[in-house]
Amino acid sequence: MVQQFPLERFEASLREMSAAIGLDYQTFFDAWTGQTNIRRHTGSFPSFREEIGWICQRNGLAPSEEGLTKAIQVRYDFTRMVLVPRPDAIGTLESLRCMGLRTGLISDCSREVPELWPQTPFHRLFDAVIFSCSVGMKKPDPAIFHLACKRLGVVPGECFYIGDGFSNELSGARRCGMRPFLLLPPDEKPPESPGWEGATWDGERLPSLSSVLDRLGEEPSKRIDSG
Repeated sequence: MVQQFPLERFEASLREMSAAIGLDYQTFFDAWTGQTNIRRHTGSFPSFREEIGWICQRNGLAPSEEGLTKAIQVRYDFTRMVLVPRPDAIGTLESLRCMGLRTGLISDCSREVPELWPQTPFHRLFDAVIFSCSVGMKKPDPAIFHLACKRLGVVPGECFYIGDGFSNELSGARRCGMRPFLLLPPDEKPPESPGWEGATWDGERLPSLSSVLDRLGEEPSKRIDSG
């Protein structure tokens, strides 16, 4: 529903955060993307303050309160930048709802996303929203897909799943019985990441979010779009 954020902007945010707390960038980068990544996305840390504090403690650093506050603010600012709808996202979601279809979202994310969610245009357009940090599990755990179906009141076989191909979400959705689509607009550069499933995806693809409306027209039995 949102565009891929530029890798350079992500790295710049981590540089700002590491500078704010006085920790070497590479050390902070390795900890943030490796040591604490899964714990952050499954809600193990009560807040960013605890997570950054954990990283600092592991590296023998005692950051100032001012530094911690600045680092946290950088992360929130970055997330606000990310939570901007694709050009056709709102219109597509509104069209799906007008068609009487139920819509769901499964997001691997940290705690600032559900906090900021009510401030986004998305919050009124989904019938079920699953944040990994709130439910303690992330994609491709089958349980998170089944939880979304339960909240929507449907079975997996009735679901389209649209994703950008991270977290092995497409193969995970397929194993659960959903019909998955890789969203990869032709004008967007494919992510250069070893964790991107799209590089080897052999299933269906969508050139835009709005093109799912045509696919639904071909499959009238499908009741929802979940992604």
